[in-house]
Amino acid sequence: MLEPVMGTMYTRLFVAVALVFGFFSCTSRWDEEVAGEIRARLTGATTAEGVVVFPVSGDLHAPDSLRAFYKDRKFRPLWITRDGASTQALALFATLESAEADGLAPEDLHLQALNRLFAEPEARSRAARLDILLTDGLIVYANELVNGRIDPVSIDAECLRTPEPLDVQLILNRIAGGENMADLLASLAPADPGYALLRKAHRRYLGIAARGGWSELSPDAAETAVRGRLQAEGYLSEGDESEDALREFQRSHGLRDDGVLNEATLAALNVPAAARAEQITLNLERWRWLPRELGMPRVVVNIAGFSLEALAPEEEPLTMRTIVGISQRRTPVMSGEINTLVLNPTWGIPPTILKEDLLPKLKADPSYLTRHETRVFDTAIGAEVDPTSIAWDELNPESIPYVLRQDGGPSNPLGQI
Repeated sequence: MLEPVMGTMYTRLFVAVALVFGFFSCTSRWDEEVAGEIRARLTGATTAEGVVVFPVSGDLHAPDSLRAFYKDRKFRPLWITRDGASTQALALFATLESAEADGLAPEDLHLQALNRLFAEPEARSRAARLDILLTDGLIVYANELVNGRIDPVSIDAECLRTPEPLDVQLILNRIAGGENMADLLASLAPADPGYALLRKAHRRYLGIAARGGWSELSPDAAETAVRGRLQAEGYLSEGDESEDALREFQRSHGLRDDGVLNEATLAALNVPAAARAEQITLNLERWRWLPRELGMPRVVVNIAGFSLEALAPEEEPLTMRTIVGISQRRTPVMSGEINTLVLNPTWGIPPTILKEDLLPKLKADPSYLTRHETRVFDTAIGAEVDPTSIAWDELNPESIPYVLRQDGGPSNPLGQI
């Protein structure tokens, strides 16, 4: 009596095993066909449909890294499965869509092409293109988050900066191994709280700009208009005094905090929200050029703001004014370890400043250096000479045989501590 039951059970088990085997067989075949598409698009080959495909490179940012990564995994897709985009794929796409918050450009990340592909009907060629573009977008995103969109040396040849090392193959392999992609990518951004605050401000100003920004104020703007402008940027809440809010706005923009709507304050208030967002975009980029380990305690020089901050844990920042180079002779961007601190330093006047700034003054007034406590040394004999004994108007500006050094003290432009 048990034989029919057992027979039926074995039949059902066989059918179930056959269905499971068939499912995995279909999935394996689908993976192989998509892998063939990926191989064809990265290396140049004939697809399953017999179409000859040449290697893709022009619309990809990192073709060599892509080929190396996919070759190691036998060109199998990372993001797209037989059932569609994986959870990791959707999370990556959301991350790329939000990249503007970090000041990164959507056009670098294939967002238009990815949106178009996600809307297309299911096909193996579509799956291959989606997988490649998602991986390429991730590589670009990771590189730009770590080292910025632009190499600062291409803007300023004197920029003393070493790019941060980034192993994109390791990142991709960790994701392929199941590591949380969102956490991994988030860890690539600068960890300093200042970057996080700047990123938050960027999102806020992008939002203000998207909602229409704020209206421009006239020199004779009514107090209600000024209050509305300060409220739009978050400097004023209901019940606050307009003058206090205006003072706070002035301080945050490096203006004299007198609470008066003067010309400079009006100009700062009339900068559009979109322009402020663009300024923050540039500063996010500059932050990514900085070393990841800034050290603590540390000294930070704001070149554009002519200011310096000395920072230490649980201490109020020490701030002071600084002198920086002019646009033709800019202060280089650099970082390093401070080993020595010189109090009341002497100033070795650079040859360019001597030639372009001081020489015309010395030709008119040879006593200029004496009045400014600046010594002159003859490079030929290595001895100090009287500056009034030199025929400054007869010197060749391209080969001045003297070195100038200003003594430390109140008149020294390097300042006192």
